[in-house]
Amino acid sequence: MTPQQAAETLGVSASGLRRLAGIYAELYGELPRDPDRTGRTSPRVWPVDAVARLRRARELVTTGKQRSIADALKVVEATGREIDIPASHGGPSDAPRDQVLKLLRAVLEAQKETSARLEALEAENRELRHQLAAPPAPEGVRGGRGIGGRIWRFFSGEMGKG
Repeated sequence: MTPQQAAETLGVSASGLRRLAGIYAELYGELPRDPDRTGRTSPRVWPVDAVARLRRARELVTTGKQRSIADALKVVEATGREIDIPASHGGPSDAPRDQVLKLLRAVLEAQKETSARLEALEAENRELRHQLAAPPAPEGVRGGRGIGGRIWRFFSGEMGKG
């Protein structure tokens, strides 16, 4: 896609497109240049998937879901969603989708391990609370009528039982 076509598709000016190209390059790398022209002024070639990513990023910003194009592009990259690519252009490859699925499987496995650890900690916490709830009386204090026995009965909930 030519820069003019990309700008029209995105609804931005030429300078706006250059600004978007810089932001896009930070995450995805530099856009290719027209091989038929040489020098610094050779125009960029805009791949359809790059324009689709930027269009989705702009939607996220204009709807208030993201604060900046850079942040929105990261969301688009993380979700693996290159949307609105016409079928005539071949669509996105399965590589980003496969990468996202691999990451999601890793996250799921980590979540399972974390849940197992949490269950073990909760069980340990219950056991510790149980042990603290009724501490054993020190030797010779439990049945005693002295201050030690009264203190133990008070804190153990057995006040008035002895």
